[in-house]
Amino acid sequence: MKQGTPNFEAVFEELDRIELEEPPKTPIVGITSVNRRPGGGFIVADELGDRVYLFDLDGRIQRALGGSGSGPGELDAPTAAVERADGHVFATQRANRRLTEYTPSGDAIALTVPGRYGAWLLDLGDGLVAGVGSPADRFVVMTYGGDSLSSFGALDPEVNERPFWIYYARESATLLGDLIAINTSFYPTVRLFNLSGDSVDMIGRAPSGWVQAGDPPVDRARTPQDQASVREWSSGFSIVSGLAGLDDGRLVVQYSRFAPSTRDLYRTEPFAIDVYDREGTVLAEQVPLDAPIFCGGADLVLLVAEPPEPWTLARYRWRGG
Repeated sequence: MKQGTPNFEAVFEELDRIELEEPPKTPIVGITSVNRRPGGGFIVADELGDRVYLFDLDGRIQRALGGSGSGPGELDAPTAAVERADGHVFATQRANRRLTEYTPSGDAIALTVPGRYGAWLLDLGDGLVAGVGSPADRFVVMTYGGDSLSSFGALDPEVNERPFWIYYARESATLLGDLIAINTSFYPTVRLFNLSGDSVDMIGRAPSGWVQAGDPPVDRARTPQDQASVREWSSGFSIVSGLAGLDDGRLVVQYSRFAPSTRDLYRTEPFAIDVYDREGTVLAEQVPLDAPIFCGGADLVLLVAEPPEPWTLARYRWRGG
């Protein structure tokens, strides 16, 4: 740790840890997204297990949705899920553009997002905002019925033009008050939009030690799936891996690097966070943190344990200056 760099506990205070209950027949395989439930608790998307789980604040399962397949109510690689205040649940998935709505009575309604797939999902209270796989605008504000209200945030041309970048670039988003904060992982800056899709501001800067991605060794590789040279390239640069907006107007930005394995070529290892206020002032810089952040709100939610340990979330409250 650099001299003068605060540790995580100096700027965030742990509130509690929540061990997630798992159904014995359908254990959680890989958590992709964690969002808050309106009445308290968490809604979790298991992309590898093709399911969405609703937990109470103590980690007990209240509802399990999905299952592998393309039929009504089934899911294929769900990327994110949110719950409305009246109990309706919405889930996006990476396999296609389906947006699935689950009613409290157990019905499943097939809707769509305006793109090839849904990358993430947030609830605005009166509608949804989703990341969509599209060559044009990457983000869309929708009604709960799936009607598009505004779209914005075109993919950076460099991501499309450079070899293999499109395979590794990821987009993340969070709510920051009445704004949507959005990042493309290859760049350290965060863009702020209002709900009409207007660009408002850009905050963030490259942290100390940031390594920008360059061109991969295309002369020695054909696809990122089977070439060790591309995997080696992917582990040599920095990325932004997560955003979380806190209700007091602070924005947490997490940095990671790729650490590919034989089972997961896109595995990442987080190593630090920065904290900004809404105007872009740095409040805490390069705070070491190796647990992935998932969502904000009244406090920051991290994933602090996974198998072979029980899946465990932790809530932390900001106490920095």
